[in-house]
Amino acid sequence: MKVVRSMVLVSSDPLSLERGANDVFSALQSAIKSFGLEEEISLAMLGDVGRHDALPLVIIYPEATIYGPVTPEKAHYLVEEHLYKGRVAVDLQASVRELTGRIAWLTARKGTLPAEQRIVLSRAGLIDPTNIEEFILQDGYLALGRALTTMTPHQVIDVIKKSGLRGRGGGIPDWHKMGLCWPRKFKKEICHLQCR
Repeated sequence: MKVVRSMVLVSSDPLSLERGANDVFSALQSAIKSFGLEEEISLAMLGDVGRHDALPLVIIYPEATIYGPVTPEKAHYLVEEHLYKGRVAVDLQASVRELTGRIAWLTARKGTLPAEQRIVLSRAGLIDPTNIEEFILQDGYLALGRALTTMTPHQVIDVIKKSGLRGRGGGIPDWHKMGLCWPRKFKKEICHLQCR
């Protein structure tokens, strides 16, 4: 997984698409390439964020700056100002009114910088968390399907051990807890009762 310094999201709800979101996406892509930023910037489409007065929207992380409405003609200027020169393009910012619901959730996200190598939450901010179809379209449940159909319990535990995953308390690694529930000397029924 490549490490990026900024994540650019373009709204892709039906109204945004009707107002040219795909053209904005293409223009941003071209502008990012013209400034030689392809390796530093992640560009993706974003589902409906619940705001419809300034579409299409462009949201740039880690600052969570919301621009809109953005036209293809403004894309080069936006990339130059925000991503190349490192300053907010104030004249393109969406008004602060209507910052409620899901759009407020987007601006409130902290500690999820694009430079972080997120694994479990890699899709956060890219898909609607309440839409299972978007999750499945982004290969959601692929790892679960593999774990249930092609891996043994020992292989699953080994993958979790290598990941370093810990429980909410963090005191005992999850692989260790799972290993305790895997029957070695006991029957499955006894182990199942002990792990409840």
